Amino acid sequence: MKRELLTILLLLSCTIGLQAQRFSYSYNSVNFKCKLKDGTVCITGFDRNVADVIVPAFVSYRGKNYPVVMVDTYISGDNYSTITLMLEEGIREIANYCFIEFRKLQTVVLPNSIQVVGKNAFAKAEEISNFQVSEQVGQMIFGPEWSVDTASGHSQAALATVTSPTPPEVEKQIAQSKHTLYNINKVEESEEVDVDTDIPKARRENEYSFAVIIANEKYDVESPVEFAINDGRVFKAYCQQLFGMPEENIRLLENASYMQIKRTMEWLKRVTKAYAGVCKVYLYYAGHGMPDEKQRTAYLLPTDGYASDITVSGYSLKELYALLGALPAESVTVFLDACFSGLKRDGAAILAARSVAIEPEEEVLSGKVMVFSATSEAETAYAYKRKGHGMFTYFLLKKLKESRGNITYGELSDYIRTEVMRKSLTLNDKEQTPTVSVAPTLESTWKHINFNINHKK
Repeated sequence: MKRELLTILLLLSCTIGLQAQRFSYSYNSVNFKCKLKDGTVCITGFDRNVADVIVPAFVSYRGKNYPVVMVDTYISGDNYSTITLMLEEGIREIANYCFIEFRKLQTVVLPNSIQVVGKNAFAKAEEISNFQVSEQVGQMIFGPEWSVDTASGHSQAALATVTSPTPPEVEKQIAQSKHTLYNINKVEESEEVDVDTDIPKARRENEYSFAVIIANEKYDVESPVEFAINDGRVFKAYCQQLFGMPEENIRLLENASYMQIKRTMEWLKRVTKAYAGVCKVYLYYAGHGMPDEKQRTAYLLPTDGYASDITVSGYSLKELYALLGALPAESVTVFLDACFSGLKRDGAAILAARSVAIEPEEEVLSGKVMVFSATSEAETAYAYKRKGHGMFTYFLLKKLKESRGNITYGELSDYIRTEVMRKSLTLNDKEQTPTVSVAPTLESTWKHINFNINHKK
């Protein structure tokens, strides 16, 4: 019996050792959030109210020192107070969108060890006037208007004066650095994502189609959803250009609260009643989804909602589908770039106390509703970081662009399912299987319906 117990304990310790360990570490009076995996550490966040931040190259955890090799905050920095940011020697990578919207940031000093600065890592950090970096990094794209080109030989400049005193340790490390200090210059063009540009244009205006687009990226309490705002804005561009919808036929909600969602759905009910029988409806959602663990029902999570109290603060899919099924529309197409297992786009649990994904029960559809979902069962709806979109959304837009909307729902479903499954296994080593659910009245016909949105008046 003792031998069996010892074996179980050894197996448990091995399993725990394989999982990423999350902890906090204080350095120069700044608290850092850390993730330890395979003997190295990724910094995933730090104090929001500190003006001058030095990211350490080593941290201690349970009596041992571990090297920091990567910084990947992806926490929108619009309310960060960081003015001076310095990474210590040894850190090798800054992830895509890492310091996005650090709007107060003025001075950045990167180490010689830095090898990768991800796409738009400093996007919308528009106050940066001085950037110190090794020439081996080459050109870094900050956003649609800003870049640093270390190969162009820009003239050196003195460090900007910051609004709070620079601590002595920062001044000392900057003085000892052998980097070149570059001015940041505006550029006319930056790297473009293929689905975001050259969107085909409809031959004529389509006043008989309506769209509700909900893009929830920044949450009041819960973690952000990578690229949700970009997903929603680009989908709106497709509604206008490819679908031909007038501006007034589209409702785009960015970071929508519970009441904003409710009010917009009431607008949709009124407008479809006015166009009864001759309109088509499209609903797109990018953001968190959550299951109710007891009832196994699914909810959209508004930005003012609480994942821990989802039945009170969430918008239930059952209520949503009932409303859509009762609309007097020619068809209702729903795109959900969210999972309802309680996981985020990076695969971690939204609620730290919950480590097991939940598979909610499938809701019953009615009317003329077709639902394209990013996942099946207890999977995660991953981000496609290199493209700046949710993976499901990227391949949805890609096929709509390639086909100019002249494609059947069956063909669209097959393409999204195949491409998302392949890319998720390649990039994440995890399965993501998009699914389609339809109302009973459409079961025998939906695959052959053409997505082309022209209507008879």
